[in-house]
Amino acid sequence: MDELNKAESVTTITKGTRVSANIQTESDIRIAGTVDGDINAKRKLILTDTGRITGSVVAQEAILEGRFTGELRIKDHIKVTSTAVIDGFIFSKKISVNEDAEVIGIVSVGPDVDVMNAKLTKEPKRPEIRKAVKKAKEAISDSETNGEVKEVPEPTSPFGQEEKKAPQSRFIGNVLIGIPSVDTDKDQADEIKSTCENFMQELGFELEIFDEPVLDSFYQKLTYVRKSSDTENDIRDLYKEGKESLETSLLNKGNTDANSSLQNAADNLVQFFKQFDEFAVILGDIVLVQQVEDDVQSIAVEIVPEQLQAALKKDAELVSTPARVYSYVGN
Repeated sequence: MDELNKAESVTTITKGTRVSANIQTESDIRIAGTVDGDINAKRKLILTDTGRITGSVVAQEAILEGRFTGELRIKDHIKVTSTAVIDGFIFSKKISVNEDAEVIGIVSVGPDVDVMNAKLTKEPKRPEIRKAVKKAKEAISDSETNGEVKEVPEPTSPFGQEEKKAPQSRFIGNVLIGIPSVDTDKDQADEIKSTCENFMQELGFELEIFDEPVLDSFYQKLTYVRKSSDTENDIRDLYKEGKESLETSLLNKGNTDANSSLQNAADNLVQFFKQFDEFAVILGDIVLVQQVEDDVQSIAVEIVPEQLQAALKKDAELVSTPARVYSYVGN
């Protein structure tokens, strides 16, 4: 009897089944087939490695193993496994992502995130996301008269036949921002994030995960990803170029090999942060820090040394104390 009740508590879309409709369920839902439409589940969503969803999803928890395209609002915890491909927007209280998973889009995660009411901060950069969701909506509209459920041989990508891609590496660039003794509002917090994001994008990194900022004595962590066929040496050279562009802006040390758009992003970043007396910013492997001691300002921009990397790994909020950060890099 217990097993029967357990089985009845799961709504299942089996492999080989395609549903073009909105789904609402009070139970767990397991998707092994294809769903073009919105899903509202009171409990857990399980998207298997053969499953495909295009649309908007609301659930209490989610385990993602397959392909999802659209908007995902999970009230508690999301687990993204190594086989998952997520393309769109994610809002949740907690998330765990396997390093082999592919997550493209905007992720807003944290205990203070208002999952159901959070707004999309920007349009998806890839028009395929909008096209895929529009296609799903049209499919729903076409099937509303008879609620059709089609049997298909195999679920397919909403973008058609997938092209084989050259092997790529995944490089993580964490951005840590600390501005002590400064109370910021949401608009200024957005400006801080946008300024750092512009610089990281010029280095080829895209925002993947961002924690909600602490506005009282500002602190925020942002996670960026660069997917490319570059080597680690290439990435080191890239950060070196970024450091030199900041040196030119901040310390007037002379010429740089940085391209003009990168230099403009560096100029904007430096100009923005110089409004604060003290700050520390980690931009991947670059540290930019300014402290005040005995009414004297000290500024440094360096490649993050190993000792500072180790210290930040133990306590990322170290950036909220620029004097401590400066002690690792200042001459």
